[in-house]
Amino acid sequence: MYQMGLYLLPEGTHADFDKELSRFFWSARDGHQKYHMVKWADVCAPKSLGGIGILDSRRFNVALMLKWVWRILRDDGGLWLQLIKAKYLRGRPLLACERREGSQFWRALQEIKHFIGLGLSFELLRDRLPSGVEVAKRNGPGNGLCPLCGTPETCAHIMFSCSAAQALWGFVSEALGPAWEVQELGEFLQSQANRAGGGRRLFWLVFAAISWSLWNVRNKMVFEKVYPSRVSDPVFSFLAFLQQWSPLVRQRDRAAFDSSMRALRTAAIPLAAPAPPGSAS
Repeated sequence: MYQMGLYLLPEGTHADFDKELSRFFWSARDGHQKYHMVKWADVCAPKSLGGIGILDSRRFNVALMLKWVWRILRDDGGLWLQLIKAKYLRGRPLLACERREGSQFWRALQEIKHFIGLGLSFELLRDRLPSGVEVAKRNGPGNGLCPLCGTPETCAHIMFSCSAAQALWGFVSEALGPAWEVQELGEFLQSQANRAGGGRRLFWLVFAAISWSLWNVRNKMVFEKVYPSRVSDPVFSFLAFLQQWSPLVRQRDRAAFDSSMRALRTAAIPLAAPAPPGSAS
C-alpha cells in the first residue's frame, strides 16, 4: 500500500492482485476452485451496483496518487513540494505543466492529474480557483483581466462569459439539445439536478469535461501565451477529455453516453477545417 501511494504500479502487478484475490474468493473448502458464476469485475463492483465491493487495486492506486496532485494544487507541502517546484514546475502550475520526463513519481502525477478535472467544475462554481481576479486580490502577477476578452477574469467568466466558453457551450447545446442552453446558472444546474439517475451522472461527466477544457485553454493563454488558433479548439479539447474519461461511465449508462458522443462527433465534423496559414498550433 505504501508503494501505491508513491507510484503507479505496473498493470502486471494489478493483474497478479486480481488473480490471487479471485483464487481465494472462488476456492472451496477442499482446496478446489469453484465454478466462476460472474465476471470478476462484477464481483468487485460496489454493493449498490450488485457487487460485493472487493477493492479494485487500480482505482485505489490512482486515488492515493491523486492526493499528491491535490496537495500540489493547494500548495500544501514542505521540502518535497519545494523540490517539485524547482525541478519540474519552474513557476508554472501543475495543470499547465506538460513536462513528462523525470522521476517515476513525477511521471505518475503527470499521467493521472487529468482525473482531478472531475472535481474542477465544483471548485469553479464555488469560485475557489486562482482566477485572474483572485490572484490580483493577493497581489499576484497579472492585471486580473481575461487574456482573451480583456474583462475581469472571475471563475464565472472563465466558465460561462468568456468567448471560448460561449463557443463551447453553444456547440454542446447545438449537439445535445436545448436542455444544455445556459441562461441563468442557478436554474440551469437545478434543472440538471432533477434529471433521473443516469441522465444526472452523464450531465456531471460532460459538465466536468467542459470545465476542464476551459481551464486548460485559460492556462495556456495565461502561462504560455498560446491563444486558440480556431474557435473550434476548445471544442476538440472537450471531446478529447470526454473520450479519455469514458471508462468512468457505468455500464448501465453506456448506451446513453455513446449516443451523446455520436451526436457531439457529428456536430464537430464541420468544425474540423484546416487552421488558417500562419496561426499558432
